[in-house]
Amino acid sequence: MRDRINYQNEKYSTKYFQLNNDLDLSNEPEWYPIGKSENTTFAGQFNGNSKIIRGLKLSNSSDIIHSGLFGCVNNGKILNLGVISNTINANKKYVGGIVVFFQNGSIENCFHEGNLGGTYVVGGLVGLAYKTTITNSHSIGEINCNSTDFIHAGGIVGLVMESTIKGCYTKG
Repeated sequence: MRDRINYQNEKYSTKYFQLNNDLDLSNEPEWYPIGKSENTTFAGQFNGNSKIIRGLKLSNSSDIIHSGLFGCVNNGKILNLGVISNTINANKKYVGGIVVFFQNGSIENCFHEGNLGGTYVVGGLVGLAYKTTITNSHSIGEINCNSTDFIHAGGIVGLVMESTIKGCYTKG
């Protein structure tokens, strides 16, 4: 799925994906996000089925600008998913614990645990949310944004525009 989105521009706009088992990515190489840019976005529905992805290590590769499980989601939905990452200090402008750039969609009943760092926009769940609804979700961990310019950092979302956040909390 990731490679078809990132390299063949498949959107999966009418597709439903469900995680059936917990995943441990601790021994895997750095993770390239699903939807690596605004031109290659995920538009389907991803149901984590109350499963957890552990050991996520975000990539610092020079060919991506977003660091998160999902890089860009447009008109999509992420629900019932937990992500536990190692401390991640991605040298990227945009970082999100689950989704980096979320537009016109929703995230519900999700959580991220782990420390995150980036250089411009960093969010515990979502880096940048535009016209997105985030409900009943949480983030636990420290959020660091190292920039001499504008800093957009938050426990749930780093930068919020025309979005709704309800029933959420953050600790860290």
